[in-house]
Amino acid sequence: MSGRAGRESPAALVEAVVMVGEVETTYGRAGRGPTVLLLTGRGAPGVAALAPLTARARVIIPGHTTIAALAPATREGATPFAQWLGGFLEGIGAPAVFVVAPAALGAELAAFRDRHPGVVTGVALLGGSAPVAAGDGVAWLPADAGGAAIAAALLGPAPSGGPR
Repeated sequence: MSGRAGRESPAALVEAVVMVGEVETTYGRAGRGPTVLLLTGRGAPGVAALAPLTARARVIIPGHTTIAALAPATREGATPFAQWLGGFLEGIGAPAVFVVAPAALGAELAAFRDRHPGVVTGVALLGGSAPVAAGDGVAWLPADAGGAAIAAALLGPAPSGGPR
């Protein structure tokens, strides 16, 4: 794994690249604090809606094409997605993350969490349904949830007088 320094994008995210095996992943990052990995691509929620989240966390948003290309093909063993996720987290220097993902990745994330205890500290699944129950670090949110709802679900209520 290797990374390249970032450049400012028009959306106020710093862009960077990390190599995981043969997969080059461009990603955006913003904010400081606990790492939140947003596996929804940059379209949802919109970057402007992420301000309440980036005020409380370091948000990482890999390019959507990478995630689509690595979508889980099987539910057993280390799938290409799980291999990429482990390598990506190592490559960006994130030993523990909160993950926001479409509900379709719920089972894959649950399996990754079981195989790598302590790496995925919380999950927010957006929209749809998946064979993963809420609770025990898993929250369900509407597909169009914004940064404030994501921050509250993963990090708890905003501190009094802090970003909402």
